[in-house]
Amino acid sequence: MQPLVSMAALERSLSRERLAAYRLPGDRDECDGLARYVWNLALAGALLPSMHALEIAFRNEVNRAATRLTANRAYRHDRVASWLDARPSMLLPHEADKVERAKAQLGADPRSQTEGHLIAKLDFGFWVALCREPYADSRAVGPRLWPRALELAFRHRPPGVTTRAQIFHQFDRIRKFRNRVAHHEPIWDRGYVAEHAHVLESLAWMSPKLAEALRHTSPAPATFDAGPAAFRAHAERIVGKGTDVLAIPELSIRPVAADRAKQVR
Repeated sequence: MQPLVSMAALERSLSRERLAAYRLPGDRDECDGLARYVWNLALAGALLPSMHALEIAFRNEVNRAATRLTANRAYRHDRVASWLDARPSMLLPHEADKVERAKAQLGADPRSQTEGHLIAKLDFGFWVALCREPYADSRAVGPRLWPRALELAFRHRPPGVTTRAQIFHQFDRIRKFRNRVAHHEPIWDRGYVAEHAHVLESLAWMSPKLAEALRHTSPAPATFDAGPAAFRAHAERIVGKGTDVLAIPELSIRPVAADRAKQVR
C-alpha cells in the first residue's frame, strides 16, 4: 500500500524531536511511536468537554463574585459596563493589559460592548491570576476578592479548603496542564487520568451536578484505556503499512473511578 505520507515527510513537518517523544525502547517499529502520537491527539480531543465546562464555569463564578464584591464601589467604566473595565482599573498592569487587548478584539459594534463578550475574550490564565495574593483584601485599590470570594464562587468546595492560596493552586494546576494540551505537547505520559479527575473534582467545587454529568459522559477515560494499540492501524495506514482506511475506534463512555490513577506507557 502506498503511504499517505512518508515518515521522512512527517519528521520534516512535525520535527524528528517531536515524534521521538512518543517512542519507547521496546517499540516494534516506527509505527508504535506514530500510533502513540495519534493516541495523544485523541486524548487531547477527549479532554475538551471537561475543560470546556471547567473553564467557563470558573470564569463565570469568579466574575460573578467580583461583580458582587465591587457593587458598592464608586467607579466609572470605559467602554464596557463591568468592574473589569473600571477607571481607574482595579487590576494589576498585566491583567489590565489583557482587558485592553480583549476590548480591542470586541471591535466597534455596540452590540459587542457587553460584559459577557468581554469575559469570553479573556483567557483562562487571566482568571486564575485573579486568585493570586494581590487580589486579596490586603490590596486596597484592587477588587478585594479574597477571602470573601471563597463563599461566593466555590460554595461546594471541601471543608478543608479555606484559603485563597488553595484555590490558586487547585486551578493553576489545571492551567498548566491545559497549556500542555493547547501547545500540542505529550500528555499520554503526564498523569492523564489523574489530571482529568482533578478537572472534574475542581468543577464540582462550583457545580457538583455538572461534574457528575461529565463523569458519566466524558470520553477521556475510555480514550486513555484504549491505549496506543487502538491507533496502531491508523499509524500503519498513514505510512503505508496498513490495508484499509479505518474508522476511529469506538470508545465506550463510563465514569471515572475516584481513586483511579493508572498510567500506561
